Formats: sequence, structure tokens, C-alpha cells
Amino acid sequence: MPDTFVRLTCPVIALSILLTGCNMSLTDSEIRQKLIGTWIADSDALSTVEHKADGTFVVWRGSAVTAEGTWYVKGGFMIGTFTNANATVQVESNKVVSVGRYKLVTLNSRGGTNELGYHKK
Repeated sequence: MPDTFVRLTCPVIALSILLTGCNMSLTDSEIRQKLIGTWIADSDALSTVEHKADGTFVVWRGSAVTAEGTWYVKGGFMIGTFTNANATVQVESNKVVSVGRYKLVTLNSRGGTNELGYHKK
């Protein structure tokens, strides 16, 4: 019985350590690189946002531009400054929960912990 416990426990512990090491956090630079491109909101296929490499962004609703501004990543947060939103400057900060080649998940700062999902166009 103790032999079976050791045979089962050791591989589980080793696998846990390995997976923990593989799940390292991305740097701000890596997040920024992955964010560049056009993203479509999972909850609304007409809502898209394009993060450009020059640090600007454009938000569309269908074919109409609804917002523009600048963006950067700091401390794992995507920070956007809206420069044309109702003639006032607005800043929004969203925690990047995960970002991959084709999937983005953020926590919306305006709604507390509302999770927002996007997929790349």
C-alpha cells in the first residue's frame, strides 16, 4: 500500500511542478506584442478593436468608428486613453487575464470583475 501511494504521488507532484513552471506570466512586452491586431468581442460580433503597433487603437461598431486613442501595457494591465470619446479624454485600465495568438480575456475595470473575451480576426 505505501509503495502504491509513492508511485502515484511522486508523478503527480512532479507534473504539478512542471505545469507551474510552464505557466509563467508574460512580460508587458510579450502581452503588447500579442495584442497587436484586430479583435472581435465574443459577446458582440459587431464590436471590434484594432490595437496598432504604433500604440494607437480604433474601436468599431460594424463599419462605424466609435472611439480612437492610444494604448500601452503596464504591470499586466492594458491601458487605453480615449482621445475622441465625447470630446473628453477618458482612461480605461483592464487586467489582461490571458492572451494567446487568437484569444484574449480581460477583466473590465468599469464593471469590476466582468470578464470580457475576444477572438482575433
